Amino acid sequence: AYTLNKQILAYLPYQLFLKNEKYKLYGELGYYRYSYFFFGIGADQLDNTGEVYGVNFSRLRLNALQQVKKDLFVGFRYWLDDYEISFVEDGGILDNNEIAGKNGGTVSGLGLVANYDTRDALFYPTKGVLIEAVLLRNDNFIGSDFEFSKIIIDIAKYISFKEKYILALNLYNENTIGTAPFNHLALMGGNKKMRGYYEGRFRDNHYLLTQA
Repeated sequence: AYTLNKQILAYLPYQLFLKNEKYKLYGELGYYRYSYFFFGIGADQLDNTGEVYGVNFSRLRLNALQQVKKDLFVGFRYWLDDYEISFVEDGGILDNNEIAGKNGGTVSGLGLVANYDTRDALFYPTKGVLIEAVLLRNDNFIGSDFEFSKIIIDIAKYISFKEKYILALNLYNENTIGTAPFNHLALMGGNKKMRGYYEGRFRDNHYLLTQA
């Protein structure tokens, strides 16, 4: 996507389906030159109308897993985001406060990921469960300007009833330990989690949600 304000959104989420079904490869390649809203950090930002900041960043996300049991895959995750903050609003929160990441920087994280998947179909599941558990460490020794860890658990459960209906339940928990940049805190909203909210309308170190 390209806008008349010379903004660019170029991203390729991918999942490779290999002939050897014992392996999983998925992630994202991207380059973003865009502007976003920032509302502050924490749950007490109800009256904040938000401020605009600009950012340019390239992104590499890679997950490589191997099957260890029938429905269980275990492997490695590598995430790289290289941020350049192009502008912040004069007199805003980012301008007036010492917030991690306000001057940009590189986020480079390496860790473990496990998938437990009993769904009956990938694109239109009618029953089963998908559990993803992640332990990710961002540190100087792998090129990160910030030192923090992420622990993420994402559970989706699918239940069929009356032959026509499927109930999908989701439990998501994300915990940040250390000093993460503001754009790598747990973000509420977006196109997958709590979709009625702008992504990042609320952000903090710890995040727990349920949705159906």
